[in-house]
Amino acid sequence: SPVPISPCAGGENVQWSTAMAVSLDYVAEESEFRPKAELKLVYDESGIAGHFRVDDRYVIGIAKHDQDPTWHDSCVECFLHTEGDPRYFNFEFGCTGNLRPYHIENYRTGKYDVVPREGLEMIKRRSSLPDRVFPEIEDPIRWSLGFFIPWDFFRKYSVLGPEVPSGRRWRGNFYKCAEHSSHPHWLTWAKMSQPEFHAPKEFGDIVFE
Repeated sequence: SPVPISPCAGGENVQWSTAMAVSLDYVAEESEFRPKAELKLVYDESGIAGHFRVDDRYVIGIAKHDQDPTWHDSCVECFLHTEGDPRYFNFEFGCTGNLRPYHIENYRTGKYDVVPREGLEMIKRRSSLPDRVFPEIEDPIRWSLGFFIPWDFFRKYSVLGPEVPSGRRWRGNFYKCAEHSSHPHWLTWAKMSQPEFHAPKEFGDIVFE
């Protein structure tokens, strides 16, 4: 059932105490380094909140602004396909808190919309890392990224109705990657048959219990 949430609350907040963590265990592409990453999700009548926790190394964060190529940095990503929408959202969070959100029909053919500034500003984020991470942090480090997306965002840019989606089923996948780190890697929550993040047919089920 819905629980009251505090947007972008840290991992110690009581709202996460009953939330089950999912691990990003599948390797999309083989690499020398494999961090440990997990995600918790909660929701209430205001929106959906998430908390990524990553035990990492070789962490880099040089994106300066929202809509910069966050996947070059150490990042976590949340792809969500709302029920009834022919398109899906990708929310790509750089480790420093920068965000790159798109609304996508087919990424490879260029059929997508960049979420405009007013929509991007509806999404709250909080990182445990500073605004810039350079040079790379080679030693082991645990970092976290919290986010909050209000239902009004999905109502504005998707097909969500006025009701909270309790009991409904969305689709999605979650990722951890770092393309321009000295040790690039690509991890996923839902297993994929090929190394392709933009594959909505292979998304896993997300049920609002």
